[in-house]
Amino acid sequence: IGADLAIQKIQYDPNTIVHLHIWDIAGEERFGGMTQLFYKEAAGCLIVFDITTPVSLTNSAAKWKDDFDKKLDIHENNQMPCLLIGNKCDLIKYILIK
Repeated sequence: IGADLAIQKIQYDPNTIVHLHIWDIAGEERFGGMTQLFYKEAAGCLIVFDITTPVSLTNSAAKWKDDFDKKLDIHENNQMPCLLIGNKCDLIKYILIK
């Protein structure tokens, strides 16, 4: 359906196990109408951009953050944590965003 799911169990402390579910929705426009399904029970958001492609930050990352904010069902007007992550740091000679 255009998404990938990774699940990881993490022993947070001796009494707490966290079940981390990460949905990778790949940023493809054709799946834009389905994003609300992935956001439904989210506890946070990671937006990843390509540091070798400036438009990835200026257009794509801003678009996905806006989509997340608009479609997220936030109870009691609490804000949802969202991290912006630069990817492809290993491609040093191609880095255009610092």
